[in-house]
Amino acid sequence: MFKNPLLSGSLFVLCLSFLLASNKENAAQKQIKADYFDPKHLGRGQTIPITIAGSKFSSVKSVTFLPAEELTVGEYKLVQGNPNAQPPSYKSYEIPISISRDAALGKRTLLIETPEGQIKKQIEIVHHVPVISDLKITHSHPGAKYVPPAIHCNFIAFDEADDLGKKPEIIAELGPQAFGGTSVLIKASKLEVMDEPHKVKVHVIYDPSLIPFATNGNFRVGIRDKNGYRRNLLAGKVFQ
Repeated sequence: MFKNPLLSGSLFVLCLSFLLASNKENAAQKQIKADYFDPKHLGRGQTIPITIAGSKFSSVKSVTFLPAEELTVGEYKLVQGNPNAQPPSYKSYEIPISISRDAALGKRTLLIETPEGQIKKQIEIVHHVPVISDLKITHSHPGAKYVPPAIHCNFIAFDEADDLGKKPEIIAELGPQAFGGTSVLIKASKLEVMDEPHKVKVHVIYDPSLIPFATNGNFRVGIRDKNGYRRNLLAGKVFQ
């Protein structure tokens, strides 16, 4: 039987091209890790910014959810941190996510594509999460070199289910980077009931001596309800 050498050569080139394309696609799906990712719970009927940060990716190309129903990804942006406190390769992105009121409860897979590979995270859609705002740092100043004095602050919390409790758990962070410092869990010192329904002013006293290293003053604080759900952290500057 006669075999056309040109046809055989074309078939070889076609197969080789397919293999190269497959390898390229697999390389694009390489899994990489983020140094910081927050929050992990998204409440129905809210728009919540997710922060992702690290030094293993240079930019964010696309953001998708599986399944994607009832979730809308907004315009994500690069958040500039303190260039003196983090390497140039460290990037922080803020990704706003809008969740519809009738979104199905449960876990979703979040896929973030970068030039260096894919970041894969699990997000949980919950009935509600506390909404916090208006962080005010009322007292802070430098103390001893590695043991600064207490930080006094307050912020407003809105919780439609009123399930924060009398002394809810507070997440407090101090760290040399804009995101991803060392976290500690403490109790709120006082809740002040406000005139508007479901709103309270949360007072916090935080002892930075719990952190075993110096800080450049980046401070973040958040709150958990009784279910352990929380939204994003509020950021402020102390010891300036």
